[in-house]
Amino acid sequence: MKTTYLTWQEALQDAVHPSIDQFNAVQAARRLHSEVAAENQGRPVPVASVSEHICRRPDETDIPVRIYRDHPGLVAPVVIFAHGGGWVLGSRDTHDNLCRSLCSESGWTVVSVDYCLAPEHIYPAQIDDVDLVRTWLIANAGELEVDGDRIALAGDSAGGNLAAGVCLRHRGDPRNVFQLLFYPALDGRLLPDGWVDVQPEDVLQYDMTRWFYHTYAGDPSRLSDAEVSPALADDLHDMPPALVIVGARDGLLRDAQLYVARLAESGVDAQLMVVDGMEHGFVQVAALNERRKVIRTAAAALRSRM
Repeated sequence: MKTTYLTWQEALQDAVHPSIDQFNAVQAARRLHSEVAAENQGRPVPVASVSEHICRRPDETDIPVRIYRDHPGLVAPVVIFAHGGGWVLGSRDTHDNLCRSLCSESGWTVVSVDYCLAPEHIYPAQIDDVDLVRTWLIANAGELEVDGDRIALAGDSAGGNLAAGVCLRHRGDPRNVFQLLFYPALDGRLLPDGWVDVQPEDVLQYDMTRWFYHTYAGDPSRLSDAEVSPALADDLHDMPPALVIVGARDGLLRDAQLYVARLAESGVDAQLMVVDGMEHGFVQVAALNERRKVIRTAAAALRSRM
């Protein structure tokens, strides 16, 4: 895992430490990240159908959406999935097999959102895209053969941040029945003591994460906004039940612990699963036994809400 991620980590250095060619550095990092993701995903998990769709923004630009179904013709509850990548990297392609796995194991329809990326677009453009897809699904539930009254918001890393943020926007809405968050980024303060166990060769580093957050927020004063840092929200009452999964060696472990603790204090059913020995991004590596166990756990949690 460390070796395969090295190339895109190196490609990001010009972006993390900005040079005159920052734009090209980000483009190079995106290409390499996509290559690494393709390598780590392994063979595609079979599902009954995969279809491409478009959700339109108010300005008539497109949000590409991919829908995975395990039982075509059955109106199933729906997982809205936001991919990780620091709000800068990633796409529906980089997380294709994760979405396939969730669909196949759970029986839920999975909707993967190809939201716009920073630095070309900054907050709140990304969360707006995920929220728009939610609205689109509810409005077109019959045509899309999904249950618009049973929605789970899911994502990994930055995508977990967006999923939690959309839940915050619609706090108390009974249609949001679950949060499924894989190693989410939830606290833009990035307190250094949460990173003491991260090794220099690990996938996610402190400086890189700080750059991701600042690139996404645009203005550092926004880092404490509830939608940018959901773990810091003033009020988490009436949020959906949550399962938060994180590796024991992930720099974002403290984010997960804080969020789950604050949800529980607010009377929300929130479960934390810490996976021994795992660092950031492990759910994207199909060959890992830990990944398979986590997918089974996540799918069981979804099935329990069908």
